[in-house]
Amino acid sequence: MLPRRLQGRAGRNFLLVTLGALTAFAPMATDLYLPAFPNIANSLGVDIPTVQVTLAASFAGLGAGQILYGPLSDRYGRRRPLIAGLVLFILASIGCAFSTTLPMLTSMRLLQALGGCAGLVIARAIVRDCYTGAAMARTMSLMTMVFALAPLIAPSVGAAIIGVAMWPWLFILLAAFGAVCLILVLFVPETHPAEMRTADGFIGSLKTYKLLMQNGKFLMPALISGFGSMTLFAYISSSPAVLMGSYGLSAQQFAFAFGGISVGIVLGSQINIFLLRRRSVNSLLRTFLGIQFTAALVLVALTLAGAPVIAVIICLALIVACFSGGAANSITEALRPFPESAGSAAALIGVLQFGLGALIATVLGQLPGSPPLLMSIAIVIASAGGFAVSRNRRMANSDR
Repeated sequence: MLPRRLQGRAGRNFLLVTLGALTAFAPMATDLYLPAFPNIANSLGVDIPTVQVTLAASFAGLGAGQILYGPLSDRYGRRRPLIAGLVLFILASIGCAFSTTLPMLTSMRLLQALGGCAGLVIARAIVRDCYTGAAMARTMSLMTMVFALAPLIAPSVGAAIIGVAMWPWLFILLAAFGAVCLILVLFVPETHPAEMRTADGFIGSLKTYKLLMQNGKFLMPALISGFGSMTLFAYISSSPAVLMGSYGLSAQQFAFAFGGISVGIVLGSQINIFLLRRRSVNSLLRTFLGIQFTAALVLVALTLAGAPVIAVIICLALIVACFSGGAANSITEALRPFPESAGSAAALIGVLQFGLGALIATVLGQLPGSPPLLMSIAIVIASAGGFAVSRNRRMANSDR
């Protein structure tokens, strides 16, 4: 339940703002500097493809860090690991800004991701500490909207900054963002009391992960969340090649189309929040997944038929809207049965999301063929996976 200091409208709103900012950490740090790749390559004396190693280091840090922060927050409470992660993020961001070689920037990006992923993991655990049922799903829906919008908006922000400043200022901005979040967190009371904490060490934490992965109540909704991230990453990673390369949109038209599709994320989140007043979390999850799978099949048909780009854009907007609504509910279902190990459960969800998402993005970048068709097939596969898991009998019988 909510600590007394956070009760009341002002306290709840403050917590929501803080959790939203923490959720944006990982995707903002990952994507903000993407438009600066040519500038970074020129500054450090390497070619543009070589700079991609810094992105790989970031993904590695996001995966490894979540494994660590989950058990730490279950054992020591949410505040101390979160503050430590924020401090590491700030220092590493400053280190990125002052990097003079590619190996230095790569190592700083790894440390930056290790610090930044604390916000994503522990923010979800805090939601599990403070809310239950539909209230938990509504809060998670708002956070999912931020998580999904951040990687879509970040490159545009980065491009605007690069237009007026050198690339190190991107990392100065991230350090400042981290400092603001640190100040906010200092005013958030501990939400995981001592009597609820585990006493597990590292080996015990591994056992917790094993037990979670063997528990269908966690594994099935967590897999759905991972398949949802595959859908989003397939779209994000392919969108420049599809919309600009295959359909011939200009940079300005691409930005407009990208923003229009992003509106679907906001609408999906808001529709989910509204419908949670009338329907169960799991029922809504299955509905979103069914619509998403159907829309994905339509997307394949559109690409095969050579449909105009506006039809593809509308279909993609519907798909990401369903992702936004369904992701919040799948995370809620995965965390709900595990209040004592919410940190570890949130960490595993994050690993599945980023792991499967990075996998599909990497595969799509290597496969030859038509970008629109490859993207649509990847989205169908990811949507089919989530839809199939949602039809499992245990999932179907878990309505509350």
